[in-house]
Amino acid sequence: MLTVEHLNTQVSQQVERFVELPYRLYADHPQWVPPFRQDETLLLNRQGHFIHKNFEVDFLLVRRDEQDVGRIAVMLPRHDDQPEGRREARFALFDCTDDTEAAVLLFDRAITWARERGATRIFGPNRLMFLDGDGILIEGFAYPQVMYMTPYNYPYYAKLIEAAGFEKDLDFLSSHIDVTSSVKMPDWIQTMATWVQQKGNVRIQSFDTIEALLEALPQLITVLQKALVQNQSVETASDDALSFAVQHALKIGIDPQLIKTILNDDVIVGVVLAFPNLSAVCQRLKGEFDQSALRQAINDAPGIVFNGFGILPEFQLQGFQALLFAEIEKTIHATNVQTLNIIQIAETTGRMKNDMLALGITPTQIHRRYTRTLDR
Repeated sequence: MLTVEHLNTQVSQQVERFVELPYRLYADHPQWVPPFRQDETLLLNRQGHFIHKNFEVDFLLVRRDEQDVGRIAVMLPRHDDQPEGRREARFALFDCTDDTEAAVLLFDRAITWARERGATRIFGPNRLMFLDGDGILIEGFAYPQVMYMTPYNYPYYAKLIEAAGFEKDLDFLSSHIDVTSSVKMPDWIQTMATWVQQKGNVRIQSFDTIEALLEALPQLITVLQKALVQNQSVETASDDALSFAVQHALKIGIDPQLIKTILNDDVIVGVVLAFPNLSAVCQRLKGEFDQSALRQAINDAPGIVFNGFGILPEFQLQGFQALLFAEIEKTIHATNVQTLNIIQIAETTGRMKNDMLALGITPTQIHRRYTRTLDR
């Protein structure tokens, strides 16, 4: 028998069941990176997590007989500035066994919840924090998850979501690159980058300390969001969301020297966000947070993750893109890494996607976000 349960987040046993489901579902999976349990538990804390300030959220579990087989979170913005008649709900934290009937029932209840609150569309899986990944994996299952920055799931997830009436909304492209062999950008990249720097007051800024990075971070994030939102790949994050994401990244581990900005007349016009790939140590920790182990792993991380990079729209046809790629190449050669991950480039980010393809950087993974229009 199938039943759906709307969680009472004040009941610790129910919270634990919701949090533990993916750990059971993906136990010892070689490509899955367990999130930290304390972070997952905090998501269900309606007083302690910023998301509940910005969204009305419901958490659901579906059970077959006495076994939890699926979960989902469904959300609706509390302060919605969209035109009248266009309220958009979203879903996240979807996990399920290969049970179509259970998944369809779970989505049906989530959609009912959203429709009752006036939603006209629902989409997801949606990122919960600025540095999180969007969608579900639909291609590239042989490649490992990149920390919490890309999702990983079984291939049958697409079947479950589509069975519930969802269609493609947007694809995100990621590349996994072996850099043990020589990695070199085409000569024209360096030529163009040199030309851009010579024609005006253009320079690259890196950061020697966390303190220096934090001082520049608000402007850095603003520039990145403008570059990405213009291409409809992300929405503008709230101050609470940005603060939470920054604190989360600091807690796990940041090498400030990997984060670069491109300045024109001392104003940030481009950003490169790069992080040490700590997926292996996260797998060893099995969901238990150990800050000491994470920080020790930074210097020995086998790869670099480029989580976000972009140029302000008004500078995108002036050669700054070449300067950005030249900086990526410098970062690779300045570190002793074996792999490079460029993750979650939206397919709508046309110029960035085309530049990557021109450089021979082909997608190895595709994550898909889905949408469904809701009848009244």
